[in-house]
Amino acid sequence: MNLVCTDIIDSIRADFGQLWDCRPVGESLAISTPYMLPNHDSLTLFVTMRGERIIVADGGKISQMVQDLSSLNKEQMESCLDYFMEEHEVKSHQQSGRPPCFFKEASDIKLVSSMIFDLGNFAVNYCTAALPYSEAEEAVANSRFSTKADEYLKTLTGRMDRRMFQKKLEDLPNATFGAVISDPDFSRLWLVGYVSGSSPYHFTHNLASVYINFRFVRRSKKLISRSSLITLVNNNAAGYRPEAQREYFSELLDVTGQEPIGWTQKEELIGALGRQGPSLEAWPKN
Repeated sequence: MNLVCTDIIDSIRADFGQLWDCRPVGESLAISTPYMLPNHDSLTLFVTMRGERIIVADGGKISQMVQDLSSLNKEQMESCLDYFMEEHEVKSHQQSGRPPCFFKEASDIKLVSSMIFDLGNFAVNYCTAALPYSEAEEAVANSRFSTKADEYLKTLTGRMDRRMFQKKLEDLPNATFGAVISDPDFSRLWLVGYVSGSSPYHFTHNLASVYINFRFVRRSKKLISRSSLITLVNNNAAGYRPEAQREYFSELLDVTGQEPIGWTQKEELIGALGRQGPSLEAWPKN
């Protein structure tokens, strides 16, 4: 069998041409491209006429995603962005209250495909550099915090008479916690939710998961008091943004009735775990 360029090219065009799509959106055309972003979404670009100018833009999606997911600090982010904007000759524009929009412009419609190609490559290269944490690395980072938190809590529960340490409640198999601490007969119970994340997006997602699990428990097990719901927050995590995550913390406070405990103040767990039993000072220390 001989390889023939036309056969290969025709096959590629037939297969990958299906990944492109165009549909009208208001006064613009939305172009779905085969460029895949780190959050597994395909890149959509918008083609718009402004007088004699033809503009191809991303609608702010790239900036929003990087803002949500990146663990880079502000200086690193700006340096990364400046490099790739210059490399691909991409401009940016920001309207009040909205994330920056990246675009290219020309007066000749024949240049639209070239502009789409440039913006697509800019998106992939910039996002890859600005989002160094993969999902696997995120899982590893969370696992490390969980291990540290487990070890610390076990040093506390080891000083408490007849207390057990596990991750789930047998009668609520769909709810997982950082730790379930109880007496063997479950006459006293504490549920600890761990919150960490290598980016604001991942941290907020984990924060929301703890909130949902606590609400589920409060609805399913009426006898569990709010004071036994404890949130342990990795306030050293790259994704920890208390101001941006204020509403989520407020909702969590409403469910638990108590402020989260930061990892840097983890000694406060001693008091939190002693609220439904004798003072920890009454237990012998290791």
